[in-house]
Amino acid sequence: MNLAIKFLIIFISCSFISCNIKQKKLEKIHELDQESRSSKNLKEWNKNAEILIKELKNYAKTYPGDSIAPSMLFKASEIELLMGDTNTALNTIQDIIINMPYIYEIPKVLFREAYIYDLKDDRAIALKKYQKIIEEYPDDIVAFKAKEAIKEINFSIHVLDTDTTR
Repeated sequence: MNLAIKFLIIFISCSFISCNIKQKKLEKIHELDQESRSSKNLKEWNKNAEILIKELKNYAKTYPGDSIAPSMLFKASEIELLMGDTNTALNTIQDIIINMPYIYEIPKVLFREAYIYDLKDDRAIALKKYQKIIEEYPDDIVAFKAKEAIKEINFSIHVLDTDTTR
């Protein structure tokens, strides 16, 4: 058999096996997502959520060029926030910003980053991040949300200032 034909057969076989493994990972993630949604109590939900986060991050690490890899990390950050782990959620979001800045959903990712800083009561950084979104993506719906978030932060700062002067 010709060497080129052997190479082509091996290449097609490897591609098929690789696609099959990738599909199985996606199916596992889907199953874990369904399990976490149907958890009967908080302890069970936390256990399922931790496993789901691990699988989402593993998929993104294994297939960083896949178009859904950033969405996997974004979903992981969402679950981390639901678990109350703002530091890990922030690290996950920053992983997307640093390693996948080309994605079309970057304004949404930047908004999540600003939001996490706001949750952590680091309002100065949150304000800067929101302002950056407005400047860099003025026509995006996220810019409107960033403006609203800035108003809320400024209002809460004003309320805190007036409460402490009483």
